Amino acid sequence: MDPSDRASQLSQQLKQSGHHAASADIDATLGKHHGNALLEALRETCQTLLTAVESLDPASYSAIEEMRLDLDRWLDTGRTSG
Repeated sequence: MDPSDRASQLSQQLKQSGHHAASADIDATLGKHHGNALLEALRETCQTLLTAVESLDPASYSAIEEMRLDLDRWLDTGRTSG
């Protein structure tokens, strides 16, 4: 499954879970970007979500940082978290 198919699947799952804004963001990104740009947009969306979780639960800092590093490895776009 290529990244755009995975992003489409994620968008549908988010929509079914009631996360319509996040789903719409991914759908909009799919319409505009291809290849690494899509991975970068997905990476940025995930980083935003991790930041939101961290702001709600500051005690999760260590776990969030580990997730950020994993995210950088999985969605290797040449950038690092920061």
